[in-house]
Amino acid sequence: MDTFVFLHVERMYRRVFAFGDLYDMPPRFPTVRIFVVPFLLLMYCNTFFLRPAFVVYATLHSVTFSRRTIIQYLNILFLITVYNIMDSGQHFFLVQTKDNVVTSILNAVESVTGETNVILQEIEKSVSQIVFQLNGETYVGSGWYYYETSSDLQKGYFVTAAHCVMDVEDSTYHTISSAFIQNPITNKWVPVNVANIFIDGVADIALIKTDIDFTNHKNYCLQLASENEAPGSKCYVVGNPGGCDEDSISSGYIRDSCYCESSGYHITNSIYVNAPGIGGNSGGPILNTHGAVIGIFTFGLSGHECFGGGSNLSTLSSSLSLLKTYEHDANKHKNYLGLDWAIVNAYYCASFYDTDEFDTKGVYIYEVTTDSPFSNILSSGCLLLDATIPSTGEFLEFGNKNAQVTPGVLLYYETNIDITITYIDSSKVQRTSSLTLNKQYSQVSNLLDSPLNGGVKENAPTNITIDKIKTMTLPTN
Repeated sequence: MDTFVFLHVERMYRRVFAFGDLYDMPPRFPTVRIFVVPFLLLMYCNTFFLRPAFVVYATLHSVTFSRRTIIQYLNILFLITVYNIMDSGQHFFLVQTKDNVVTSILNAVESVTGETNVILQEIEKSVSQIVFQLNGETYVGSGWYYYETSSDLQKGYFVTAAHCVMDVEDSTYHTISSAFIQNPITNKWVPVNVANIFIDGVADIALIKTDIDFTNHKNYCLQLASENEAPGSKCYVVGNPGGCDEDSISSGYIRDSCYCESSGYHITNSIYVNAPGIGGNSGGPILNTHGAVIGIFTFGLSGHECFGGGSNLSTLSSSLSLLKTYEHDANKHKNYLGLDWAIVNAYYCASFYDTDEFDTKGVYIYEVTTDSPFSNILSSGCLLLDATIPSTGEFLEFGNKNAQVTPGVLLYYETNIDITITYIDSSKVQRTSSLTLNKQYSQVSNLLDSPLNGGVKENAPTNITIDKIKTMTLPTN
């Protein structure tokens, strides 16, 4: 009996022939002959234009439903998986066989290849590098055009990292003196009006109103995803890594879509991915397989290009809404916590309990500022466990495990909201207290509203740095 696997792929002019050179598998695999038919099988309509297709024809002999059959089916899936890795297009499969096992093969194939792949050509117009001057130096970063409503299109919003437009150095707040981005409609560099840059420093998000009218070009703008992606889902990071490859795309998987950065430096709700990214990627979008934004790439673990991320979908949604609505006054509507916390190991947590077994939740409080709304309740050495919003009944458990969140989510709740917290003090007594989030970032130094700043110290930590990539300088005579 013969099993025929028809694989429909697109954009494979060169790679398809290289794959067609495969003939025999290693000794422990059945012999599989792959013939690539180099002619046009069919044309189909997709987004109003036609694309070519090719066929891969695989013949597998003497198929029976046995242990050998299972191994053979796995070999087919292996070949298809290899082929899928080589391709960036969309796929569908038609399997014909005389056996009544078509469904099992088809379901397995679809589990490998059923995702919708992001094609760089479809989003490259939405992403631009940003070249800026800060403190006399010229740097490069990444960013993306964005809209949610039709009025957004008229304003030409461009999103990038806050650290691409500002900096805190020697207890001084600096903003860029000038910048250029690319207009995807005209394919020309255009200057940025620095007066139209609105910054959420602690989330490391900046919104630039470019006044480029995208009303008739909304396909050049990205949108936020409608929901979070689950850990393990595929994702893409698009940007300008190292300042040397604009619109570069790297793929990977979501480590955590609701990440509480364990050192407490990046305090907003974040996404953590293993898609490679380095300096220069800062400000670029993190996309799902449908091309929707699920995060912004702003930080990474030093020396490890596959440990990075930034503010996640929920933070982007809250922050961009504030920046669009209030612009330079957004900080009047962002709650200031005045807490320095971190995720600590089991031995630290054990010191708060008299039992052998204890909860995994909680963040350790290192410092509470005098103007913090928590100042009369929490102190250094407490373990903050959770919070409840009485007006809605919402429950927030703090920590870095599934369903736990960073205390930084409270930044974007409405101002003067009442909350109830549970914590364990330094004497091992669990307590419950109520307070009002009555302090906003507009009431504290702007040095505290900066990237990788928990809101306690006016300078970023000395052991954490943000890479700004300098552009190449012109040779001198």
